[in-house]
Amino acid sequence: MQAQLNKRFAQGLSFLVSYTVSKNITDADSSGPGVAGFMGANAWIGQNSYDRRAEKAVSELDTPQSLVASFFYELPMGRGKPVLNSGNWANRIVGGWSVSGILSYQSGLPTAVYAPCGGTAGDVLFAGCHFTGSARVNVIPGVKQTNRGDLNPFTTPFFNASAFSAPAPLTFGNEPRTLASARTFGGRNENFTLGKKTNIVGERAVIDFRAEFFNIFNRHILQQPGGPGGFGPQLGTPFVPASYTPNGQAFASGFGAISSASGPRTIQFGLKIEY
Repeated sequence: MQAQLNKRFAQGLSFLVSYTVSKNITDADSSGPGVAGFMGANAWIGQNSYDRRAEKAVSELDTPQSLVASFFYELPMGRGKPVLNSGNWANRIVGGWSVSGILSYQSGLPTAVYAPCGGTAGDVLFAGCHFTGSARVNVIPGVKQTNRGDLNPFTTPFFNASAFSAPAPLTFGNEPRTLASARTFGGRNENFTLGKKTNIVGERAVIDFRAEFFNIFNRHILQQPGGPGGFGPQLGTPFVPASYTPNGQAFASGFGAISSASGPRTIQFGLKIEY
């Protein structure tokens, strides 16, 4: 479902707001153990070739909610504007300014937990994990799957190890292909542009200046264990918190460890002459 609000350009202002609610269900994805992407040589390797229904789950790209807003506003100053309406040099200073932006917010993506494949049904039957080395785990009902509520990425794992167990020998794990209730942190990003156009050379040429701010609020969104689209250490790998001792490690490691975040604020300037 999608709702959209659009204001066409009038009195110097235009904006577009789009809100989407969706659910993406599939029995195969373009990333995962044994998959090299849309154009890769490998195909999706399921847990059990004789049980395709076990592959049905929300996609790794499933985004339940998404809000995107964009706007453009010409400041009401300078020639032909309500404020400081002048054609002299004052117009070259205060006129021609504009501000625009794109703001986007979305839900987090599903994750997955894996355990060693050795001895499981997938290994013995030459099924999916026999080739990838990663078997789906058992999910323990009623136990919180992540530590998102009180997460410190330096001392706390993202996943709650108590919510999972390795599959018993000669069995498959009951974990779905993706964990819809163990999602990554949602995306939040705001980009803004400050621009100014100035007429020169008897109005025959225009200087176009732009100052662009990407991730203007310098948000750092923690990524899932293993990084974006990655697969972190398997269940049973000891979690080691970060250590600030001279010989310690800067980031946590092991099962559920988060070692990356989204990029910092970026600022760039541009100047061009149109004639």
